[in-house]
Amino acid sequence: MALSIPQSFHMRHLKDGARTYKGLDEAVTRNIEACTELGNQLKTAFGPNGMNKLLVNDIGKEFITTDAATIIHEIAVQHPAAKLLAMAADYMQNGPGDYVNTSIVLATELLIGASELINSL
Repeated sequence: MALSIPQSFHMRHLKDGARTYKGLDEAVTRNIEACTELGNQLKTAFGPNGMNKLLVNDIGKEFITTDAATIIHEIAVQHPAAKLLAMAADYMQNGPGDYVNTSIVLATELLIGASELINSL
């Protein structure tokens, strides 16, 4: 009978199947990937040839829209770094009231450039 190896302190408090990453570069890369995934969802709804998105919220109400503020408001963003982009979109909607999709797509492209710089080091 084999002895069980105790888990490290931080792994005991995470859900089963959770992964941990070590190193600052890897953590930053994972955050950038989460933000770019949100930006990629909005990128196809941008511009004159933007496609409509069909969203179904938790109570079953359906939305067909190209408005980035509505898309971000209706999807459940769980990742902390992607929530920052969602908060920026909320500020753009409540403040100036325009260019939500542009600001998210621009921030995503800047993060992609930052990721390339991190990976090149």
